[in-house]
Amino acid sequence: MRNSGVWIILEDRDVLEISLDCANLVTVYKHWIEDKQRSFLCKGEGCSWCLQKFPARIRHQAKVIIEGESLMWEFGEEVYSALAKLRNVEGWKKFTITHLGYGRKARDIITVEAPRQKKYNKYTSGKYGHLVNT
Repeated sequence: MRNSGVWIILEDRDVLEISLDCANLVTVYKHWIEDKQRSFLCKGEGCSWCLQKFPARIRHQAKVIIEGESLMWEFGEEVYSALAKLRNVEGWKKFTITHLGYGRKARDIITVEAPRQKKYNKYTSGKYGHLVNT
């Protein structure tokens, strides 16, 4: 992983633990311009890229924390769909991302950790789930 100031750039075979701010996901439209090897924000009606027939694609942006550092992350529909479980969650959600490949052909694998539940143990837990001295 590299960061370019505020934005993260995932590299091939990166595996990262990420905390994502689910409450502040932003959806934007961008045009990928091959000659310039970068994307440009779509300005909507009258956008010069739209007028030149460059298709706009949906991108999503979110604030994340990686290794204690607050950064921004932009991702596409594939990741957004994989994070569907998080859409109704408020606040922060932790997950692991595995990034495979380079550039626009890269793929991300999302693993969402289930919340850990405390197991009931009849020898150490009381009738109401409280800890019993043994």
